[in-house]
Amino acid sequence: MVNQELAGQSLDAAAMARAQQAVDALVQRYIDIQAAPAAFNGQRILLKLDTTAPGGTPQVALEMSPELEDQIIEAQRLAHQQAAMRQ
Repeated sequence: MVNQELAGQSLDAAAMARAQQAVDALVQRYIDIQAAPAAFNGQRILLKLDTTAPGGTPQVALEMSPELEDQIIEAQRLAHQQAAMRQ
């Protein structure tokens, strides 16, 4: 979704603001439809422009609240564990 919002644009403040609005809207949508409300309610995902990447190409970095990041890491761990059990 962030890639869609920023595709074909320079990474300026206006483009980053539009992408942040899209992320905020997506998080709010998850809250509105009650998709894992405990995971998203009160959490944040901030977009930051990282200009220190090797090669000098600016990249968009995601900064999440610690609680949301922990929940994502745990979900990934469980998914990998389940995939390994199916093999």
